[in-house]
Amino acid sequence: MSDYCSNFRQKNLNIVIALLRGLRDGDYPSLIARQIGLKRNLIHYYIRKLEHLDYIKNQESVEGYHVKTRGAITLYHLTPNGSKFLEEIEKKAYSSKVRLHNCYWLYPIIQQPEIKIDWRRVELHNWGQLIGRELGLTVRKNTNSVEIIASVLYGDDPYELLFRSRDEANNLASYLEQKFLMTLGRPKLSRKPHFGIYTPVVGKWSENFQLDTDSGKIDRSKGSGEIDWTDPVAAANFLRMPNRLERIENSLETFAKGMDQHMLLITELRELV
Repeated sequence: MSDYCSNFRQKNLNIVIALLRGLRDGDYPSLIARQIGLKRNLIHYYIRKLEHLDYIKNQESVEGYHVKTRGAITLYHLTPNGSKFLEEIEKKAYSSKVRLHNCYWLYPIIQQPEIKIDWRRVELHNWGQLIGRELGLTVRKNTNSVEIIASVLYGDDPYELLFRSRDEANNLASYLEQKFLMTLGRPKLSRKPHFGIYTPVVGKWSENFQLDTDSGKIDRSKGSGEIDWTDPVAAANFLRMPNRLERIENSLETFAKGMDQHMLLITELRELV
């Protein structure tokens, strides 16, 4: 890794990569913060640091950039140094990390809350759903269940990310039980989580076709090229593929050398006959 990356700790590089990709794609900082599950004050810390390193520059404030925004927002663009930095770190192993998102944990309600929940009410077909924010996470209360939308997590192991996500949801579930005097059961995933793995070639593939299978998908969704695996086994196998190919290559090379020695021995034996 070059001196470019020495400006950031290894555990923070994925945040920097996601931030630079978002700015490159035309997103604004607070939107990127929501996409990657980061607090706004932290995203602005990284913005200031990237500005100081001359990786990004502040564009003029733009009114009405997005219909859902209020007032003016600040856009940034990558400088030549920033583009070079992003290109370099995307080639390194850091960009092969797993990004766990779309992870929803469903808790059955054993005992309904004794304290009224003052979240926003959304009317659905024949019933209403309460949606709120607690401890930085979005929570939805259904008639007989509570659904916690976990934050975006980064790591190397899909299963470890699932455990971390469940622990995060369990901590919030305990908090909700105490706050609203309710009892929740054991959680389960209410939908297939996505294990996103950045792959540069996927961005090109998705320009011409889309793929959606039981274990993953490739499409033209916003952001850089990712394979969104929905099966942790498939995601883990994909991450191990480069090492497996290297082992196969080494085995074939060893086999080829052995065959060369074998053929040389046969040739020598023929000369003796």
